[in-house]
Amino acid sequence: MYIEPNLEEQTSKWLDNLFTRPRGMFVTIHYSEGLSDNRDFNTRMLLERVNKQFLRKLERKLGFNDRTRLEKLVVIEKGKFRNHVHMVVETPIHISNEKMTETIQRCIRSNTKLGSSDIQPFYDKEGLVRYLSKEVSIQEIDCIDLKNTFTKKKCIFWNRTG
Repeated sequence: MYIEPNLEEQTSKWLDNLFTRPRGMFVTIHYSEGLSDNRDFNTRMLLERVNKQFLRKLERKLGFNDRTRLEKLVVIEKGKFRNHVHMVVETPIHISNEKMTETIQRCIRSNTKLGSSDIQPFYDKEGLVRYLSKEVSIQEIDCIDLKNTFTKKKCIFWNRTG
């Protein structure tokens, strides 16, 4: 199909322009057993809620309040294996990569609905955004968790419903 690669490319360019932070963490988290296998709409809503709880706790631990937010991109993958989430999370200037990694790990361990994780600092934003947009297709356009994605640039997110 011609349109699918074009949609992936457009999404990749859009995300690359949208997120300005050159310094951040690439976080992959697998969900616990109860949430890792189901792929229906109700599970999607539960995954979004779990993501929100995790990200709000992380922001509180880093000293952010209701008026300030971390810039973040959240992508839920419902692949052939287990449901998992990829997040690109801004690392604030006043926090080292080591402290950020420790804080993220503590927040993951404190949430019973989250399982194993991998946390890496990233330096190639363009390649990372291209990797995250790989699941975007006509059939699976909702892989970006718009409820938990936050950018400091003004943007209109669309919600495509049938």
